[in-house]
Amino acid sequence: MPTYRNGQLGELLESLLWVPGVQGGTDLETSTKTISNTSESATPDYTSSHNIPAPADARIAVLRGCMRLTVTIDSWGGGGVQLNYRVKRGGVSVSTGVLAVAAATGQKIVSWDITTLITGAQTNTIFLWVDAGTCVISEVTTWTGVGSMQANRANPAVSITHVGWLQIAGMRVTRVGTGNVELLVTVAATSASTLNSVGYATAGTILNTGGSAHLNQPYLTPAILYLYIGGLTVATDIGYFETCNISLRSQP
Repeated sequence: MPTYRNGQLGELLESLLWVPGVQGGTDLETSTKTISNTSESATPDYTSSHNIPAPADARIAVLRGCMRLTVTIDSWGGGGVQLNYRVKRGGVSVSTGVLAVAAATGQKIVSWDITTLITGAQTNTIFLWVDAGTCVISEVTTWTGVGSMQANRANPAVSITHVGWLQIAGMRVTRVGTGNVELLVTVAATSASTLNSVGYATAGTILNTGGSAHLNQPYLTPAILYLYIGGLTVATDIGYFETCNISLRSQP
């Protein structure tokens, strides 16, 4: 905080810019691949590296990230009817389950939240296996961001530690998918049913730009401000922070 010639302390004005964005979106399968393993292999079928930049200022903390996987199935053979998957980030399993049953074809999508290994350069590995026979796929795409795929805004994605006035001078959240996304700013790290809301935005009603939300107003924060992404109207969408520009004012 600056000190003036009369010895009094003045205000400190700061601007914090963070652009986490989203990583991925490139089809990892350049042609087609036949999946014939009937159990999870030790060698991944696909590998990619997603580098989510960590905030440069320690007052911004990342609490939650999100990932999305799409796989397009062309055909089945040999009696196979179920395609299973596992995704690891930085060698740690972040999601596993069933992508398709009953020999279903077409694009299959799954999304999930992660609370570890979110920021920084991390290697994503994808493992696919069938119950029997073979499965031919023609597309595998992943995305990673700071945010969530939650519909109920149950957990904050980012926290900002600051005492004094804080203005979200330019914060934009958007989504990968087709639905809407919401941004909620609160002063309590509790569930959406009990939190003290001080800001709220819904995609389509604020910027009206295809699933983005934006807030631009000052808050008087007692200690920590929590940012929630939620309200996803499509279960397989992920909502993420595209850019965060925060102005802080500290007083003596």
